[in-house]
Amino acid sequence: MKTCIVIDPEAPILPVIPLDEAGSVVGWVANGGNFEEQIVALAPGLVVLDLRRCGNRCGDYVVRVRRCAPAAKILVLGPPDDLDTAVTALRTGVAGYITHPENLGRALRSLGSGDMFITQTGWAALRRHQLGPHQAGAE
Repeated sequence: MKTCIVIDPEAPILPVIPLDEAGSVVGWVANGGNFEEQIVALAPGLVVLDLRRCGNRCGDYVVRVRRCAPAAKILVLGPPDDLDTAVTALRTGVAGYITHPENLGRALRSLGSGDMFITQTGWAALRRHQLGPHQAGAE
């Protein structure tokens, strides 16, 4: 699967893609003003969005990618411990949600086999959304 990675050039640690699991990385695109044109030109099957510092704008970024690459799977690398960002990403139909770059290899393997991949933060967000904030912690 052709993969395009939209990075945050100001992030302290950039995501490192394990070569044996990345498939064909067709482009690294800086998260800036108009990344859509670059994504269209690359025509990826998977777009990895590094949104660790853009939590409150997560949904906007996913919608922008969805418009320019409607058939592509989207994997979000979001901020840790931010349930609202996880909920937003999942509501916009991403194929995966992770909070730490070291989970990228596992997520890529899962998405490559046709499955979804969500870390504990994503599952906690789903539970919170389905049960309500007061019931989500009671198990």
